[in-house]
Amino acid sequence: MSLAAGAFSLAFISIPVTDPAAAPIVGIEVKNVKNGAGSFAGGPLAGKMGIQGKGIVCLLGTGFGCNAGPLINLTVPLTVNGTRGVGLGGAPSAITRPLGIRLSVEGNPWTAGTAMLGTVTIMGFVHGPASGGAATAGQASGVVQLVTPTMLSTSIANIAAIPSFGILNLHFVPEPGTFLLLASGVGGLAVAGLRRRRV
Repeated sequence: MSLAAGAFSLAFISIPVTDPAAAPIVGIEVKNVKNGAGSFAGGPLAGKMGIQGKGIVCLLGTGFGCNAGPLINLTVPLTVNGTRGVGLGGAPSAITRPLGIRLSVEGNPWTAGTAMLGTVTIMGFVHGPASGGAATAGQASGVVQLVTPTMLSTSIANIAAIPSFGILNLHFVPEPGTFLLLASGVGGLAVAGLRRRRV
């Protein structure tokens, strides 16, 4: 199964970070998201598809959001040169800001199987239109849910890593030997929790 570049785009995702241990981090934003070309095969269905855009760690806000008064925000690309990053894997992409504050994003390929970060897991799946499962009940199309674990890491305070998952839902009509893609989009970005830096 293949997906052409630019099949979906998303202008903005905003996720609050409310754990007091995360201070001065108040949230995460992802902006200008779109997909690169991807190809998926195997059992479970899996493969690489880069996600372009930028991740922002919002700092020192009086309310949530990078526009809510933070003095410094850390921004890092989700993928680098289409070769590594979210949806691809490889070495982390990183940026260092003044005062030596570092932010990096480490991605992994997509899977319809199980994705895991620490003790948190999320499941992908493939349901044909005739499966009778809750995900496809009453639909003429089938559904593929691909997931990818992603780690945002910082050198700020006690927080070393902010685990999250990308979720991509695809609806398709099975045709002989191929999939006719009806719709696609990023289903969400979920923050799995916060992990404290180990010294």
